Amino acid sequence: MAQSPAFKAYKDGKYLASFKRAGDAAAFASFLGTGTSIRFGHSKSSTVLLITDENEDHSYDELTETLLSNL
Repeated sequence: MAQSPAFKAYKDGKYLASFKRAGDAAAFASFLGTGTSIRFGHSKSSTVLLITDENEDHSYDELTETLLSNL
């Protein structure tokens, strides 16, 4: 049985996409920029990555590392 995507992408509170791999979610968030968040699961309190002005220019690898360390 296939696994459902665990990472959900939101921009300004609006659901946009879901991903199975953390790296894909981080790349998508980086592309969308400030105000994008990645949640693990469906809960609002489960935000594991938030793109801000401070980390907007980080590489995909750095964002993926941050995302995984916040799980």
